Amino acid sequence: MRLRKKYLGYLYAFIFFLGLFILLVFLLDPNQLIPLPHISLSPIVLFYSLLFITVFFLGTFIFTNIRRGILLSSSITLALLLRMLGFRSIFYLILTIIIVLLV
Repeated sequence: MRLRKKYLGYLYAFIFFLGLFILLVFLLDPNQLIPLPHISLSPIVLFYSLLFITVFFLGTFIFTNIRRGILLSSSITLALLLRMLGFRSIFYLILTIIIVLLV
């Protein structure tokens, strides 16, 4: 009998990181730097990191496959990052979708 992986832990991790993501969006100003002992961290970096992790856990739970969760989270994060950098053409979104489908 073949054992199946249990993906319920990914749902719990998604709920936890979704809570952190919502707190980040509502409580931090995007222009304010986060002071750490040796560096100052921009909330935008933290936003995209938490977005990637949150969508990864959701995608892994939905697709029951880690690779598809990584592809989903990287494509959503890349699309939003391109929009933030000013690449708003539909061509870039289509190109991102094609790259994800080919992988």
